[in-house]
Amino acid sequence: MTKGWPFSHVQPVSAEALSERKLEERKQLIDQALEQAVLRPFDPFDELLELKLSFLWALFFVPVKPFGIFPTLVARLLESHTDVMKLLYVCRLSFPYSSQDSYLAHSTQKDFVFIAFILAIFWSIGLSLITYNGNLCKWFT
Repeated sequence: MTKGWPFSHVQPVSAEALSERKLEERKQLIDQALEQAVLRPFDPFDELLELKLSFLWALFFVPVKPFGIFPTLVARLLESHTDVMKLLYVCRLSFPYSSQDSYLAHSTQKDFVFIAFILAIFWSIGLSLITYNGNLCKWFT
């Protein structure tokens, strides 16, 4: 199963009663379904996690190096285009999630952005206090 095709030669069940053209159409349909079954499923929650981590990376390092946001933006745009190719050609198409799963993804995204912005404000203030404070060494002595 790790090398080659895991399925043997597949034929439609009632192949005798079909015309040559219909038989070929059914064989193609079966082959397409088996090709989809072999592929790894596309998981939108993994993509959402990757998006959140990239957002955090940019949010916390922009105060340190502000011009670093431009290469990060270009990289995210390129990755979004490759993710579309991954969805269409590399991964198996998944079934839609229930409305509860969709609501959970949206509510956690909203909470994540709120908490990330609050932490980014404190991060920026902390960096400013540490960087531009000439008396910092006197605080701890």
